[in-house]
Amino acid sequence: MSWNQSFDRWLPVDSFGLLANYTRVIPTKVAIGTGFTVRNLSKNTANITPYWENRLFSLRLSANYRSSYEQNGADSFFATEGHTVRARTQFDLSAGFTPTDYLSFAAGVINLNNSREEAYYNNNPSIWQESSFYGRSFYLSATLRM
Repeated sequence: MSWNQSFDRWLPVDSFGLLANYTRVIPTKVAIGTGFTVRNLSKNTANITPYWENRLFSLRLSANYRSSYEQNGADSFFATEGHTVRARTQFDLSAGFTPTDYLSFAAGVINLNNSREEAYYNNNPSIWQESSFYGRSFYLSATLRM
């Protein structure tokens, strides 16, 4: 399910809006040798992105949520007996400037809140098994359209 809403009708200033997306899946586990189980699949994922943009500028802040999911040794070295990666929320920020029809610039921060992945042994949250920390990532880009 997704939703894109402009707030131009309700706000005295144009160019504000909101993007939202929600996905729910129901992963099915099967016994070994009887079929295929899709791993790395969260039951719930959602993101919400308020934005402001006009012909020259754009600014977006996205909140991205992913519920817990299971992994095994094929997905992670530390998951030989299986583990569950905890749910987490990550924030991303992006800005853009388009001075002409041919030239644009973008900048952003991925994982603004330094969210980290943590996994625990199978279905026991009290047994820590792995942490992954990617930190913040920054990017700058320039695009020339010919």
